[in-house]
Amino acid sequence: MKSKLLGWVLPVLLIGLIGTAWGVLGLSEHPRGIAAPYWYGFSSGAPADYYLAAPTLSANDTAVGATATQTLTNKTLTAPVISSPPTTTSGNGAVNGATVAATEGGDGIVHVTTLTFTATPITMRDTEQGGGVKVYDFPAGRILILGSKGTVAVTTTSILANTLNASKTCNWGVGSVTQANATLATTEQDIVNVGAFTSSATINVAGAAANSYGVLTPLDGTSTAIDAFLNLAVAGADDIDGDATVTVTGTVAISWINLGDY
Repeated sequence: MKSKLLGWVLPVLLIGLIGTAWGVLGLSEHPRGIAAPYWYGFSSGAPADYYLAAPTLSANDTAVGATATQTLTNKTLTAPVISSPPTTTSGNGAVNGATVAATEGGDGIVHVTTLTFTATPITMRDTEQGGGVKVYDFPAGRILILGSKGTVAVTTTSILANTLNASKTCNWGVGSVTQANATLATTEQDIVNVGAFTSSATINVAGAAANSYGVLTPLDGTSTAIDAFLNLAVAGADDIDGDATVTVTGTVAISWINLGDY
């Protein structure tokens, strides 16, 4: 009888002693309440390389993971940095042309459409002293342009002496209609206001980058959806001697709201 009793008591005592030693040596898988397992060293009982000391959180503190999606309340961010602006797929327009790309920012109500031109071709005609190309289709509705900004560089790819002459002052803008005359005005530049650029001094070499901007503008696209045209014009009639081919590289960012139809 004693033999049988010792046969199962001794293993139980041994297990208890091992468990006690495990705790004394600090070999816990959950040090200081951390749920993830962290192994301790066997030789000294001291924490090994993977020891984690959790800070003490007060009632107003929130632990934030580096890549976690969390909702914070009653917090003040000091010098926050947004790595990328929000994008939307709701209520967007559409780009026009293989050399134009669009990034659609916003929340589906307020839109920030950034158009990127990569050597977008335009024919600047001698008779109209310029030219334009459709780059974007807004959705149907009354479009309120909240503001815009853009930077472009224009490269003449045709012979300068016979077409658009070297280093001439020209105009550019983005409008709801295409260019028709030397002075970009009204609807030829009602999305990005007219700005000046200098034509190429050397064939196939871009002139200096030129900036411009736009202001609050309501556009009625309730009957026919509004288009956006990138327009170029030559200020002086003697500065262009024949139809010129140019390319445009740059970006235009347009902030807008679709107020809907009637």
